[in-house]
Amino acid sequence: MCRLMAYIGPARLIADVVLWPDRSIIKQSYDARERLQDPSLPNHLGFGNLNGDGFGIGWYTSDELRSSDPTPCMYKSITPAWNNENLARLSCKIMSPLVFAHVRAAYPGMPVSEQNCHPFQWGRYLWMHNGVVGGFSKIKRRLLEQ
Repeated sequence: MCRLMAYIGPARLIADVVLWPDRSIIKQSYDARERLQDPSLPNHLGFGNLNGDGFGIGWYTSDELRSSDPTPCMYKSITPAWNNENLARLSCKIMSPLVFAHVRAAYPGMPVSEQNCHPFQWGRYLWMHNGVVGGFSKIKRRLLEQ
């Protein structure tokens, strides 16, 4: 199952909340202990501890910058988070008061693609969810027309 993380508070380096904590989202991408033995999940998810099917981070800039451009920034990849040097470099240079992070374990039948890596963004909004949006194919066209 995917791992989601959100931080809101005083501006900090993204690395402070994504890379460096003992149970950071990056550590959970290769050592998700909480699900080592869960027979209720499909075999590859219930008896594994990897979330290596991609990742994403999203963040908002400072209040001053956000007043002229309220859209959040995002960086996503289908590489494993633990092996992405750009993620480590960016995380050590970017400060933000609001950070979302995600590491992915693809569910059977779901493609490994950046479109399936969280967070998602529309206008000034950034969000994450775990699972699927039921009936999305029925409302997709109307949403895209807006």
